[in-house]
Amino acid sequence: MIAINPNIINYLKLRDALIKSFDKLRMNGNILIPFVVSLSNHERK
Repeated sequence: MIAINPNIINYLKLRDALIKSFDKLRMNGNILIPFVVSLSNHERK
């Protein structure tokens, strides 16, 4: 049996969670992007 490093398992779980959350962000991108752009415009003034 090959010993698997627990850190690798945690990394894969984390990566999977990140990918899922980015997929949700991409679906909401049409709403999210203008909001982020307006926030960054306020910062410059």
